[in-house]
Parts: sequence; C-alpha cells; structure tokens
Amino acid sequence: IEPFEYTDSIRFVLDEGVPRLFYEQNAAHRPVGAAGLTGFHWETGFLRIMPESQIELVNAQGSGRVEVLSGPFELAPDRTIIRLESVLFGNDPRMVETARTLTVDGDTLHYSLDMRTTRVAELTFHVESTLRRK
Repeated sequence: IEPFEYTDSIRFVLDEGVPRLFYEQNAAHRPVGAAGLTGFHWETGFLRIMPESQIELVNAQGSGRVEVLSGPFELAPDRTIIRLESVLFGNDPRMVETARTLTVDGDTLHYSLDMRTTRVAELTFHVESTLRRK
C-alpha cells in the first residue's frame, strides 16, 4: 500500500485476578481533500500470559477477521519486548501470516505489523505506530 498518515489509539484494561489484558485499538486517517478523520481499522481482544514466558493475543477485527498470535516476551529493567506470530486466522482467506512486535519503554508503546498474504509472497512490513500514555 502507499504510505499514509493516521492516528492510532489503544486502550488496555487489566482483568483483575486473571493474567490477561483486554484491549481495544482504533485507527483513523484523513482521506485526501477530506476535512475530518475516517476510521479504517478497529480491533479488540485479549493479551493472555501463557506458561513459559509466552503471550497469546486473540482478537476480532471490524473487517470480520479473527486472529490468534503467540510468542515470547522479554522483561528487562528498562523495557518489555513481545514478538507475536500468527497461529490461526478466521474469516479472511487472503491472510497467510502475520507478525507483531510490541516494545514498551516507560510510557511509550511502539508496535509494528508485518504481513504475508495471497498477493504478497514474503512477510513484509505493513504498518507501525508509536503511542504515549495519556
């Protein structure tokens, strides 16, 4: 896709007493010539802590796609790094593989998303965002 600017927000809610976070992510962009923002991506789901320092992300997206990703997390004194790779897709036959990397450094979250689809043969950079806690 052609590069474009967008806004992104993610909200996390701790599920008290259970090793998981609920999250909701919304992204919007300003189409050329438009006065306001237009939503283009919305997903919601859970980040679950699994045995052996693994994280599982389970989400449903506004497009109808559902996805499960899994991978390790690394806790360091100054930051946390999570690398997730797809293990299951539903309701989107174009998807072959995805990978997400999340880095938490203080009040800053940076994530990147790589995708491989039926039209893109290699796992390729798709989008990234840097967010700061309000």
